[in-house]
Amino acid sequence: MDATPVVKALLDAAEAVLGAGARKVLAAVLPEIRTISVKVAQSLAFDSMEEEDFAAFFKGITAWIGDHYAQVMLDDVRADYWRMVNGRQRWRAA
Repeated sequence: MDATPVVKALLDAAEAVLGAGARKVLAAVLPEIRTISVKVAQSLAFDSMEEEDFAAFFKGITAWIGDHYAQVMLDDVRADYWRMVNGRQRWRAA
């Protein structure tokens, strides 16, 4: 995105808090920043993602759950979880 409004806001804030000298020092550096990379949130709904993206997300989140929570799951829940992760079972209704 265009960095101009962000640079202006930073310069204004620096001057308001630290004085005109701070603005002058920052003004020598900040205008060199012309663009800022931004991340855009993406929906996790499987029907709004490409199949490959959803598969990568599913693999990553299930690995994280396995690494952090499998040891505290009840045995039958853990067994169902690993079967579901490995594609051998769908979640059954509670």
